[in-house]
Amino acid sequence: MKHLFKHLGLAVGLIVAAAALLLLSDLERRSPALAPGAVSSAADRVQPARSVTVAVCSPLPAPVFEQALAGLRAGLAAAGFSEGDNLRLIHRHANGDLALLGQVIQSLLTEQPDLLIPLSTPCLASALGQKSEVPLVFGIVTSPLQAGAGRSFTDHLPRVTGAVFSLPSRDTFVWARQLFPAARRIGALYNPSEANSQDEIDRLGPMLAQLGFNLQTATINSSSDIPQALQALQQQGIELYYALGDSTCVSGYSNIVRFCRDHAIPILAADGSLMGSGALLSSGPSPFAEGLHTAQLAARVLQGENPATLPFAPSTSHSLQLDFGVAAELRLQLPQALRAQLDVGYQLQHHLGRPARLALINLVENKALDAAMSGLRAGLEQHGLKPGQDFELQYYSAQGDLALLPQLYDSALQQAPDLVISLTTPALVAGVKRVREVPYVFSVASDPVKLGLFGQGRPAHITGVHDDPDIAGLVQMARQHQPALKAIGTVYDAAQPQSLLAVEKLRAACTAQHLALYEATVSTVSDLSLATRALLQRGAQALILSTDNLAVTGFGAIHQVTSAAGVPIFVSDMDLIALGATGGIGDSYSDWGRQSATQVFRILCGVPPADLPIEATRNASRVQPATAAPAASGRPRELRLVLYNETQFSEDCARGLRDGLQQAGLVEGTDYRLRQLNAQGDMSTLSSIMTSVKGEQADLLLVVSTPCLQAALRQAGSDIPIVFTGVGDAVLAGAGRSETDHLPQVTGITTRSPFEGMARLIRQTLPQAKAVGTLFTPAEINSELYREWFAAALESQGIRLVAVPVTASADTAQASAALCQEEIQAVAQIVDNTTRPGFAQIARRAAQANLPVYVFDSSQMSEGAVLCLARDYYQAGREAADKAIAVLRGTDPASIPFNNTRSETLLLNPQRARQFGLNVSPDLLHQAQLQD
Repeated sequence: MKHLFKHLGLAVGLIVAAAALLLLSDLERRSPALAPGAVSSAADRVQPARSVTVAVCSPLPAPVFEQALAGLRAGLAAAGFSEGDNLRLIHRHANGDLALLGQVIQSLLTEQPDLLIPLSTPCLASALGQKSEVPLVFGIVTSPLQAGAGRSFTDHLPRVTGAVFSLPSRDTFVWARQLFPAARRIGALYNPSEANSQDEIDRLGPMLAQLGFNLQTATINSSSDIPQALQALQQQGIELYYALGDSTCVSGYSNIVRFCRDHAIPILAADGSLMGSGALLSSGPSPFAEGLHTAQLAARVLQGENPATLPFAPSTSHSLQLDFGVAAELRLQLPQALRAQLDVGYQLQHHLGRPARLALINLVENKALDAAMSGLRAGLEQHGLKPGQDFELQYYSAQGDLALLPQLYDSALQQAPDLVISLTTPALVAGVKRVREVPYVFSVASDPVKLGLFGQGRPAHITGVHDDPDIAGLVQMARQHQPALKAIGTVYDAAQPQSLLAVEKLRAACTAQHLALYEATVSTVSDLSLATRALLQRGAQALILSTDNLAVTGFGAIHQVTSAAGVPIFVSDMDLIALGATGGIGDSYSDWGRQSATQVFRILCGVPPADLPIEATRNASRVQPATAAPAASGRPRELRLVLYNETQFSEDCARGLRDGLQQAGLVEGTDYRLRQLNAQGDMSTLSSIMTSVKGEQADLLLVVSTPCLQAALRQAGSDIPIVFTGVGDAVLAGAGRSETDHLPQVTGITTRSPFEGMARLIRQTLPQAKAVGTLFTPAEINSELYREWFAAALESQGIRLVAVPVTASADTAQASAALCQEEIQAVAQIVDNTTRPGFAQIARRAAQANLPVYVFDSSQMSEGAVLCLARDYYQAGREAADKAIAVLRGTDPASIPFNNTRSETLLLNPQRARQFGLNVSPDLLHQAQLQD
């Protein structure tokens, strides 16, 4: 963190002296155990009876407070307080100007909040100075007593309680003692005018003495004092340096890192905000976890508990972080215990001297497995690993062909991977036979012990995460839904071992509850429809499906038969709820992937697989059967489809939506009436359209593009269900806090472009590229996000992104000319609504400058692009139609997660590639669709 509070003069000095300033921050990516999705399932949340207003104050918009605020929101939602429903949350900050804190808090109090949450000690001190009886629950506060909140953690002001950000952390120095057994002197700089820093130093000395360290300190008054103070510490013979979150030290942190590196002095960081830029180790509380902690106390107060009876609560969780690059520079031997407990690792490529090679073997693509793969990737990144730098993942899919799995393993092993990962039980069965020595992590599979795969004991190189489906619970759920239930049916592939295990449990559950069980086996997706009909003809009144890859992949065929007959389906695959399943108890596949990512991370850190237990999945959720709302008086449902403009992208999405509705068996005019509206690129027209849709009280609103989604959220009201597609990031567009924790009336398909894949293609086809250019529109949230994401993807390939802003389509020609005058080797145009209509001008200017053009929109290939890696917008529309159908059939949109489209299209113009001298490999020619 390289921010610094402004120099404020005497007024600020008085505030600091009286209130204390400590901005102790932890910017580590939270561990999977603290991911928002793990807080609580929607079904478990308490629903408070009243609506509340919560006011939050922070000193400035720093990451430490942003992460704490994210934890606060997640924790309040878990307690039943949801923004847009029964919670109004107001957050304001002083932009680093401590003299403004009083005004900020006064402005928050004018909102008449039910609760005020000050984040940081200065905010708490300022809040206590206001004349108000509003209850206070503080967070990210290290020294509440110095701020005047009480005499002790139990004897405090009656309207105040909160979560104490506990620093310094003893764990940091316990690890330091193991890493540096001979070290005696630890140095630290601090500004004594910052009372929190003085408080931390006062506690640090005795703590270090208990571990055999001596604390050597030097004081500073400004960042310009740092070099001289460091020289003084060096002369005292310090062997380690402890970096506080002292704002003065943080402002000069780069100088501290440089000095310590030059003199081979390892840095121990107070918290994760100081990791990743030169510190060796940190083990401190997490801001996100502290936000959750604060929310738990806040919820208790909002639900009626008296703050006077709630003691101040110190931090309960810590995040252990290590920089492998710094460890390599110091030539440290890392203990296995440290490796095994790490939460975040920086520069892990230094462990092997290169990025780790991962091979991922999958049986088949479907939504559940896509979610698991997304969770795996997200989990690795949450552990601090950067794709392309710390690891390279090679993906192999058998496309549903069991016979291909052995060949895929052989192909993967020929590439000498450092670790193999498999998804699905059939892939696990094949992998146990094929992978003999390479570390191996299985996921989305059944228990290998119960499958009998480890006849001679567990192999030392294998670990993983398996399921334990609650089949008896599903049977009970079905019976509660249908009290007269007599017979259950199930369809499965008998060639899949995990399916056989699930059916055995189902037989036992049905016998225990005196129900008949009818079974049908299949071997291909095409068999599913006929097999389901046979089950219904035999008398099955409900279906239960669990862990069968074939049934999951072909669920649409099963559901089409059962829905026509009015027969419910209960599942252990929770993604099937969005596709029409009646209810379910099962695992979050995304969380399953994250849990597996932790095992992968630990192995890459050097922990032997044999030291990691084979685990069952931790997070299960329950969705009770929903009662479908019948169409009023049997009338067709009124659907509105809103486009922002007439681009090929919009038309493809709309066509996919229409076709998806019809191919699901819905008849336009009988089952629904759909009216398509187009704003023609005009925001005022779009606003009028949404007002009209609200007035018409449509049954379902379908929107294409981010501007349409944002307008719908603002003006269509909360009573009309919304299904979106063609949106880059729905969360940042305002539709929710995460893909699973979102506004209750909204669901849909995002179409984030494949930036990492494009960056690799540019590096492959233009090996000499140092910079590429793009136009972007700062006023469009998707455009700004795409610019940032693409820049990060290119940076991982050693390429710089040059981005030129535009404000309107009319600016495209001039902006393109300016872009082509930059020192770039290609144009790679990101997708946004402003530059789309003028793409031909971009391509023309690039051709004049002899620059190849790469694009993310397939329609732009005909206008001069040489290569396209794009989402299939028609397919994205089809996927959104699946969600729309689920909503029309009674599924609550709140229970349907957002997800990115699974489609991807690679197009290449060979003639233009030769014209620009691109390096086109035979593999690329084979993979791409060739266009003239």
